[in-house]
Amino acid sequence: MPAKGLSFASRGMFVPILVMLAVNALAARPAEHLLYSFPFSSGAPNGGLVADSAGNLYGTTRAGGNGSGTVFELSPPAAAGGSWTESVLYAFNSNGINDGSMPYSTLIFDKLGN
Repeated sequence: MPAKGLSFASRGMFVPILVMLAVNALAARPAEHLLYSFPFSSGAPNGGLVADSAGNLYGTTRAGGNGSGTVFELSPPAAAGGSWTESVLYAFNSNGINDGSMPYSTLIFDKLGN
């Protein structure tokens, strides 16, 4: 009496179908691409980025500015395929007195979007 369930031949078909589904799922994932390359003088971003409703990205660097880090904004290009623009919103004092220095954290927005 044959075993209940799928035959050997139909079970063998699952492997190629599963492989094809996995390949299709991987191919459908969006490709990563470089938005902006920070110049050495800006320092490297650390922590995460936050985005506003206009698509601008905000973050911090440990170096750059006066040597003690910055708060920056990356603005998307006006036309598709254009370049993103970096603006330094704040450069920490080089001595770290009165305003801290070398930020390590992700920025946050308040309920008003500041």
